[in-house]
Amino acid sequence: MHFIEFIHFYLHIFEPSNQIKTINNINVMKAIALKLHFIVLITLLTQTLNAQCSGCNLTITVPNNNTYNLTAGQTVCIIGTGNFTGRLNNFNGNTLCIGTGVNYNPSTAPNYNGNWTIINHGTFTKTTNLNFNSGTSFTNAATGTISLGSINIGSSTIFNNYGTLSVTALTVNSGGSVTLGGTTNSSGLISNNGSLNITGALNTVGITNNSGGAITASANIVSTAGITNNGTFNSTANVSATTLTNNSGSNFTINGSLALTGLLSNSSTMNITGSLTGIS
Repeated sequence: MHFIEFIHFYLHIFEPSNQIKTINNINVMKAIALKLHFIVLITLLTQTLNAQCSGCNLTITVPNNNTYNLTAGQTVCIIGTGNFTGRLNNFNGNTLCIGTGVNYNPSTAPNYNGNWTIINHGTFTKTTNLNFNSGTSFTNAATGTISLGSINIGSSTIFNNYGTLSVTALTVNSGGSVTLGGTTNSSGLISNNGSLNITGALNTVGITNNSGGAITASANIVSTAGITNNGTFNSTANVSATTLTNNSGSNFTINGSLALTGLLSNSSTMNITGSLTGIS
């Protein structure tokens, strides 16, 4: 047998059958498809997380403990998973977006100057120097968590909670606008002189709606103390409190249930179309 004929014979004997080659090809294709699926999934997840913060002039990826000197009006985005323990200097009229997975805990809190905007999707740990003065805007997004002391919402200030918010007290001044979605827990009094829109569960010690104040509620309210209304109070959900006082010149409307454990006092207009329980 010539050498070339031997080589052909050898390759023919050891050549994989068409069936084996087909199986191997299928397995390779499955492996490639699985890898592609994984790559696409990671890409989409990354895009989703980054999409929470848009229009970024400066992007900071955590974990990070660096110091940044900001330019007024810059949009700063903190993304990734981990702690931000650095510093943001010269904060003046900036937009700050904190991504999901970020624990915002700067070593020294900025002086939040100017008409700033903050959007929190993560955990806002250090709240020092955070004052909600006129012209500012704060949004705690659906995945956001923040705990604050007694806060005062100024005129022309926008404050939105769609995540988890804890406060020791909340005052909304005339011209201020507050939306409480998600879950809000207040260990002290909520006093409203502006616009208060309740779209999520609210648990509070008490509520005072002052003259000129407007409260609209589409989610349940639980007040462990009383509710005093001197303005306009409209609810399409359930309200639970110890006492309810509706003073002269005010308007109180409830299309849900009203449950009281104490006294109901009405000196003005009150409309209740749902059930009433525990009223004395």
